[in-house]
Amino acid sequence: MSRKRYKQNAHSQWVQVQAVLLLATLSLCILAVGLSLLYYFFGVQIPVALRAIIFLVVCWILWTYRPLAVAATRKKENAAQGARAEEDVAFLLDTSLPKDWAILENEDIGYGDIDFIIRSPKNNHYIIDVKSHKGEEKFIRNGTLYKKVQGQVYRFDFKKCPFQGLAVQAKLFKKKYPEYDAGWITTILCFTEGSIQFTGERPPYRSLKTTKGDLIYLLEKLEKKK
Repeated sequence: MSRKRYKQNAHSQWVQVQAVLLLATLSLCILAVGLSLLYYFFGVQIPVALRAIIFLVVCWILWTYRPLAVAATRKKENAAQGARAEEDVAFLLDTSLPKDWAILENEDIGYGDIDFIIRSPKNNHYIIDVKSHKGEEKFIRNGTLYKKVQGQVYRFDFKKCPFQGLAVQAKLFKKKYPEYDAGWITTILCFTEGSIQFTGERPPYRSLKTTKGDLIYLLEKLEKKK
């Protein structure tokens, strides 16, 4: 998913959580002011049961929406991290590739946005998906991508295989833009954090993986072979 779409989703969730918390806070303030005015002007005492109910309602709101607020904040931070990573890669491509290479960024093809589509002077096409997930090492095991974080091994993404997503995007791109006459599109997963551990097992779907530091070298190497 591109930084543009991801930032929109994260911001939307953050706004929803903020709206709920703001509405709850305003409701409690209005209730407190109303009860205070009743006591001040009419001498109405607030029953102990009502005080207990108000206290329980406040606790329930904080207990329910605090995790949502934390999740929304984390998602917003991840969106900002992903945006910075894509901007770094965009700057790298703009400054390191020759001027006759065409670079298309954040292209919507109906299956998420493609981070980068690159076309070389030889009409070779490359699709690059930028990943800013933290982790010391990323590696392939039995066709699945894993990452190592503080000595613990985790599956990279439980929802879908990122290499499969790249393969689908390449297929949809060729279908949407037949005028580009793109034959085989090389798909690349580019990590901006950590390193890659080569286990001898190639990524599935004939894709490639690299780090930001080796991206230009990989593109130049692939171009020489074609």
